[in-house]
Amino acid sequence: MFNVPRLIATFVIVSVCASVLLWFAFGERLEISYRLRALDRLAREDLVVTANGYAIDETRAVVEAHRDRLAELGVFFAKTYRLGDLGPDERRQLIHALELNFPGNRYWELSHDNALQVWDFPSQESAWDSFIHTSL
Repeated sequence: MFNVPRLIATFVIVSVCASVLLWFAFGERLEISYRLRALDRLAREDLVVTANGYAIDETRAVVEAHRDRLAELGVFFAKTYRLGDLGPDERRQLIHALELNFPGNRYWELSHDNALQVWDFPSQESAWDSFIHTSL
């Protein structure tokens, strides 16, 4: 009547094929959604900082991994602006201006050699370019 092993094998093959098709159809969108939600959650979390700074280092690594993967997927653009020599007062003014002009963006870093690295949505790239060219 029914060949049970054959039915089970057919079910497994169909399930695997359906899973693969669904992953190709929705996988990237699911990954993007997951990573954006993870970044938002990490930004809202209150960090418990240990004496040796592990909580900060671990969270920073997770944030960087999500942020960099979103840049690879094209959700964020990643750009480095080379700034000239900035004194301590100019750096403080720049940081203050960045926080005022891009209050929702937590994904920029100003290095010690005055390179501003930015990760943001592509729709914001012209705003960043304009800010850099008019502020400096």
